[in-house]
Amino acid sequence: GMHVAGTLNLRGWAVANNGKGVRDVRLFVDDRPIGGACGEVAAARWDTAALAPGRHHVEVQATDGEGRVSKRRIEVYSGAFWLTKVGS
Repeated sequence: GMHVAGTLNLRGWAVANNGKGVRDVRLFVDDRPIGGACGEVAAARWDTAALAPGRHHVEVQATDGEGRVSKRRIEVYSGAFWLTKVGS
């Protein structure tokens, strides 16, 4: 639920619990790739000035040595929008 503005430095990292290691980590904004790297850590600079006002999703995807993918997603808001639904 964070409000974003300007240029942000994003970093995603992963640790494999199965001992097979992490093959790669990828970063996405609204299902579009913005960065990625082989290994456990990926970083990207994200210019939020081009975003349409409203809700957006930032996702980190990690692939382990066996090809299994794990994903984590957060919502952020840009422009004049701060919250689009009530929560507690």
